[in-house]
This record gives sequence, C-alpha cells and structure tokens, in this order.
Amino acid sequence: MDLRGTIPTEIGLLTNLQRLSLYNSVVNGSIPTEIGLLTQLKILNLHNNYIERRIPTEIGLLTDLVHFLAYSNYISGRLPSHLGMLTNLETLYLSRNQIRGTIPNSYANLTKLYQFSLYQNNLTGTIPEGLGRLSQLNSLYLSRNTLNGTVPDALWQAIVKKNTKWSMCDNDNLLMGNGVFEVQKDDIEAAICTNHESTSAGHSLHIDVILQASVAAIALSMVLV
Repeated sequence: MDLRGTIPTEIGLLTNLQRLSLYNSVVNGSIPTEIGLLTQLKILNLHNNYIERRIPTEIGLLTDLVHFLAYSNYISGRLPSHLGMLTNLETLYLSRNQIRGTIPNSYANLTKLYQFSLYQNNLTGTIPEGLGRLSQLNSLYLSRNTLNGTVPDALWQAIVKKNTKWSMCDNDNLLMGNGVFEVQKDDIEAAICTNHESTSAGHSLHIDVILQASVAAIALSMVLV
C-alpha cells in the first residue's frame, strides 16, 4: 500500500530512528526541518515520490548518515553546502529533480562517497576541483545538466585509476578536459569522448570511442574542426 501525504514535523520526535524509508509512494510536500533532529539516522530513502521545495540545511546535522536517496522527486532550490558535513556518507542520489545552482565545494569533504548522482537537474557552473579527492567513488553521474568548464584533472585521474562508472557527456553539459567516460545501461556499452581539446595545430579534436562489449567491436571517429 502506498504511503500518502506529507512527512509530519513530529518525525523529529523519533530521535532513535536509524532508518527512514518512504520510497515509491505518494509522499508530497517538503522535507521538514525537524529531520535534523534524527541524529542517529543512517539511511534516508525518499526516492520516487512527489517531494518538492528545497532540501533543508538541517540535513547537515545528520552526521551518522550513510545513504541519502531522494531521486525522482520535484526537489528544487540549490544543493545545500551543509551536505558536505556528512563525512560518513557513502551514497548520495539526487538525480531527476529540479535542483539548480552549482555543486558546492564542500562536497569534496565526502571522502567516503561511493555512489554520487546528480543526473538530470538544472545544475550550472563548473565541477569543483576538490571532487578529485573522492577516491572511493565507484559511480558518478552528472549528465543532463548544464555544467561547463573543465573536468578537473584530479577527478579524471581518480576515475581512471579506480575504473569508476561515470557519465558527464551529453548534449547539455559543455565540459572540456582529458575525457568523459560514460557507462550505459547494464554496462554493455561504454563511450569515451574528449570534447574540444586543443591540438598543437590549434584545431579542436573530437574523439568518440564506442565499446560494444557484447560483440567486442570498437569504433573510433576523429573529427578535426
């Protein structure tokens, strides 16, 4: 049976709560600021609901939080920098929302982060250089935003070293750098593309490498503009 209605402010009375799972329901309204009183919470799973408005800054008080999933909602506003205080966080999934603004530099403090997805939001600006310190990342999904600038070398090197699954290359983001690696559904297809990398001749070199794991075929295209 689907849960319906809003998250009551009285949720803050459950101070011993360690897991709050309200996913795949019809929960609407906003995340109440009283969520910050649940200081023993380790799992907060709100994905696939109708939650709207901003993520409260009080979320930064949940320093024991390990998994925060709120994807496929209608959350708006900016990414709270206070999330960078959650140094035990391993999973942060906020994809398919209406979040705007930039990725806070404080997220570089999330050194235990294993899965990180901001896919399909309204994010702008550049990728913080400090994200290269997230050495535990196994997946990173930032595509379907309007990010720009350069993919930080430290982040690229960390991803290559750990063979991280990631996606930044699409028709919305305008990113430059050493490369963009995208793992498609079921890991069957992967694509690497380097966008607008300057060559010694002053040209822009665009390289697409498509790996079809099922047939072990490789296609390489190089276009000089």
